[in-house]
Amino acid sequence: MEIYEIKILRERCKDCGNCLELCPQSKATETPPVFLEDDGVVRVGNPASCIGCFTCVEFCRASAVRVLPAEGFPLLPDIFVSRPTSRIF
Repeated sequence: MEIYEIKILRERCKDCGNCLELCPQSKATETPPVFLEDDGVVRVGNPASCIGCFTCVEFCRASAVRVLPAEGFPLLPDIFVSRPTSRIF
C-alpha cells in the first residue's frame, strides 16, 4: 500500500543522484522509491517502499523532489519547507 506519492519535478531536477544516495530505503530494499536509470536520469521507482523520512526532499539542491501523502491519507505538516532555487548552496 502506498502511503506517499513521490514526484520529481523534471524542470528542476539536475539528475545529481543525491536523493538516491541518501535515501535509507535505496539500499534496504530491492525496489527503492527512486532510482537512477542507465541513461543517468533519476526516476520514481516504487513509492510503496518510501518510509516518509523526507531525506530526499531536504537534501535535493534543486528542490525538485516532492513527497506527498497518497490519496486517502491525511496531509502531513510542512516540516521541510522547500528552499528557493536562488538559495541553492
